[in-house]
Parts: sequence; C-alpha cells; structure tokens
Amino acid sequence: LETLRADSLPAVRDFAKQLRKATGEYGKQQATVTACMDMDYDYVAFYRLESQAPLRITLKAQDGPPNVQSMAPKQASPSDIIASVAQSGHSRIGGPDDEPTHVLVKHGQMGAVVCVPVMVSGNRYGVLVACRQAANAISQENVLMLELISSQLAAAVSKEIIR
Repeated sequence: LETLRADSLPAVRDFAKQLRKATGEYGKQQATVTACMDMDYDYVAFYRLESQAPLRITLKAQDGPPNVQSMAPKQASPSDIIASVAQSGHSRIGGPDDEPTHVLVKHGQMGAVVCVPVMVSGNRYGVLVACRQAANAISQENVLMLELISSQLAAAVSKEIIR
C-alpha cells in the first residue's frame, strides 16, 4: 500500500467490499475480473492453475467485448505469458513485440497485457490477466494495483477452498 497513490485506495476498498459479498470460488473470481474492468482495462480474465505437472491453466472468469472473449484461449499454452507468470510467480507486462506475450496482443486485438500471479503463502492459485487496447498503456503502478487485488483474491479464495 505504501507504493500506491492515495487516490487508488477507494478502489481497493470498493473491491474488498465486492469480494466479501461474492459467494463461492467462481463468484470471487468473477468479482475480481469485474473490479479490474472498472479500472479501465479493455479485457480481463482469471486463469486457474489446475496442475503444475503437467502444466494446466484454465480460463475460469472473463469480461470484455464478446468478440475478444471468444478469441481468448480457454487453456494457457506452455509458451505464453500466462504460463510464464504461473511458473515464475512474478508479474509481467507484455506488448506485441515481446516474447512470451498473450494471444490477444500477438494477433492485434489488444496492445498491452499484464499478467499477475494469484498466490497466498507461496501457493500459486492462478493468474490474473488484464489487457488494454493501446500499446504501452500499462504502468508499473497498474501492476502494483493488480498485485494488491490478486493477493486479496488469493486470501479470499483460500478460505473458500479450506471450507
């Protein structure tokens, strides 16, 4: 929180309220995706890490234009940015000239992508993916905000899974 601007805190508080109201694992995933869309992203998705070996990462929640949603991969590819973030546990920003990148960016549907790991206590749960149409439209501050949101999702979902 110390690294985020003070004007971003109301959005974090609003998200925390939405997350508390959401029911079930899917409800919390969808609330997270919706909250990120409210932060001026053009497409947002959550991919659940189903297994590390073999690597299987599955699309569970998404929001954005219907044509973009239909183009989004239902499973992450071992060579894409989603798999890279799931394996490394480190956030990454990607553009059209980066490798790895997201298929929506590679095919020109979006100009920039950020992938953030969703982890709690070192356990990887999934990857939050957010895209903007304009290239270079994702800043390090955007990454920090998404990391905060992803940690809240991880904590909330870990309580759901334990029940």
